[in-house]
Amino acid sequence: MGSVSAANPAGGAAGGPCKISADPSGQYDFQMREADMPVTIKLCENHQGDPATTSKFNTRGGIQIYSALDSTAPAISGQPSSAAATSFSMSLKVGVYNVVMGVDPLPESVYAYVYEGCSSPSNPLAIIPTTLQQPSGYFTLRVV
Repeated sequence: MGSVSAANPAGGAAGGPCKISADPSGQYDFQMREADMPVTIKLCENHQGDPATTSKFNTRGGIQIYSALDSTAPAISGQPSSAAATSFSMSLKVGVYNVVMGVDPLPESVYAYVYEGCSSPSNPLAIIPTTLQQPSGYFTLRVV
């Protein structure tokens, strides 16, 4: 794993260039190209991107990906393509998605920060307050 710094908030865990950027249309939170799939999402401890130690993703159905354009559609089958305590990967076709993430906090947790797992992500994809009874958060992702 790479070293964590302000210029490298996720510690370079995935090591490659970042694929997710702000959606230029302003309609959705983020955008990425289908050709750049798969993408890895990491759970971090703080804004500096330190690896999560006080929370983990709820991998028992707590990570769901839905079509953002059809509120009646079920979760996308087979997504995320892999999931672990502090990361998950997804490989999506062209479309717009709500990426919903539940976390299981430990007693000392206050917030969980979600970043793209790349060499130098700049902004969190979501910040989840973990003091709630069933903490969760989401972001919208447009795949072009």
